[in-house]
Amino acid sequence: MGYRSRMAEPISEAEWRALLTGEHPGLVRPRPVFKHLPRPPRCKLCFVPFRGPFTPFLRAAGYRRWAKNPSMCVQCLRSFEKRGLGGAEIELSFLFADVRGSTALAERVGPSAFTTLLNRFYEVATRALVDADAVVDKFVGDEVVGLFVPGFAGAGHAAGAIGAARRILHLTGHGDAGGPWVPVGIGVHTGVAFVGTVGASGVSGDEGSVADFTALGDPVNVTARLASAAGVGELLITEASARAAGLERGEREVRELGIRGRLAPIVVWVERS
Repeated sequence: MGYRSRMAEPISEAEWRALLTGEHPGLVRPRPVFKHLPRPPRCKLCFVPFRGPFTPFLRAAGYRRWAKNPSMCVQCLRSFEKRGLGGAEIELSFLFADVRGSTALAERVGPSAFTTLLNRFYEVATRALVDADAVVDKFVGDEVVGLFVPGFAGAGHAAGAIGAARRILHLTGHGDAGGPWVPVGIGVHTGVAFVGTVGASGVSGDEGSVADFTALGDPVNVTARLASAAGVGELLITEASARAAGLERGEREVRELGIRGRLAPIVVWVERS
């Protein structure tokens, strides 16, 4: 009997969408019980406590912090992930933060010092993303990717992404008199993408799987392009994110960027630290 035949039926796209938009009853049902157990900090979705006398038993039951955002628990997504690959198309916001000039920087300081610098960058970027209820999607070389899923980050996910981007620039020293301790450029975009668990299940005929919770689609490529085009200390915000966040253009510079595969350029608003 193959791996998939032994699994429960895959979750429907509608169920995934309900989870990703925060409307799934499975996220709400435990709250009346968990909110009475001591003590904070708690999972922001189901309210399970991460500290207190009951935590050893809760951890044994799978209620542990999620690696992609420690303010949420693994169990809130595990019941979906263990039933196979899947997801749904939803609107969300993306943040890509990129270390600018990293090749020259790595050559200048050497591998060990560059690794220490990147780890410090990962730490402050992760702190800003977690505090904004984002999913820390991945570290890709000199880049950090954050997903602002409405079911986790709320309806104001675009504003949350922009606020997190500003905080990353602040935490990396942009705007300081002495300059940044690491040069960073950031892109923020809002659009419809596929979000869920992707990968391969039943690898080599066994019951294991190689899967990841992530987002796929054109908005991912657009945001990556923004980050690569941002100068040191720059935050590039697409009009889609700006509108969703209720921003006023004001005195911001407006820039047009060409995107591979697109006939028309994309318009971005520029903020500088």
